[in-house]
Amino acid sequence: MMKGNTPKKGSRNSKGDNTHITSRIIGVEVHCGPIHGTFLYYTDNLVSGGANIIIEVTRQAILDLQDLLKEKKDHCERALDVPDYLILQFDNCGENKNKFVFAYFSLLVQDRHFRVVEVFFLIVGHTHASIDQYFSILSKLIWSSEFVGSPLALEALLKKEGLVKNLSGKSWEKGAERAKPLIVRKLSVVYDMKTALNPLINKTIKYYPIPHRFRFELYHNVCAMQYSLFSTHQTLLPLRPEKVPDLSVEDTLDCEINFLSLVGGEEAFLKACGATALSNPLSRPNQEALKVNLAIICNVYLLTSFMVFYLLFLCNI
Repeated sequence: MMKGNTPKKGSRNSKGDNTHITSRIIGVEVHCGPIHGTFLYYTDNLVSGGANIIIEVTRQAILDLQDLLKEKKDHCERALDVPDYLILQFDNCGENKNKFVFAYFSLLVQDRHFRVVEVFFLIVGHTHASIDQYFSILSKLIWSSEFVGSPLALEALLKKEGLVKNLSGKSWEKGAERAKPLIVRKLSVVYDMKTALNPLINKTIKYYPIPHRFRFELYHNVCAMQYSLFSTHQTLLPLRPEKVPDLSVEDTLDCEINFLSLVGGEEAFLKACGATALSNPLSRPNQEALKVNLAIICNVYLLTSFMVFYLLFLCNI
């Protein structure tokens, strides 16, 4: 991600110059089957930053990847499609890591666009990804240009073939195929997803900026999010409840149900089944009921014993 001003004359424009348009370039490095390359999207200063622009760039990148895959064929001559497992990697900053972006990922899974969405955030101070080298060379190309007259001229510069000649390093050995951007497009319309997603946000979730790995996956037909502090940690939190055993095993209907896996807990489950939850057997109302029951049982026992003794007495006579 980088910013540049147009029209640009010379090396740089002064910050107090209000006669230029600030263009923001956002790069997306894509690796999916036969598609390997970079998508470049740019906006102007009429489009604000934040969660909306990140969601829109993610959405556009998925749609553009789908279009590129349709042009490729598998061994059966069928058009390729986007896989159901999406892995995303972002810089660890508030613009990328917020509840609105997470809500969008949840919708992607809940609406069955993807089976799993896994998101990784780079550790602050260790964000030297391969796309950083691309932007370094891209920045040199822009600032070395004597004049860039408009955003359209900037777009033409981003598509320039001469970018290949400046690339070096092992990660760019393939030359033009990897260096030239696969897509360069301006984003003129950015949807207000924050307003749309705000009613769905869970305000009670806290401390989410701390973990670096998140996983969104359907669990009982509802998208559930799990996390781990780092990508090397294999255990995802919170731990999922144990699954209900298969009723088809053995000829029995008896099974143990972990009520932690039920929405609303045991009381909601019993109410749905038409049963009533048992209260504490040692509570005072139950103690009084037990006393009455015991008294009735004792009286019946004494009466029965008296009748037995009376019959024995008559038999002896």
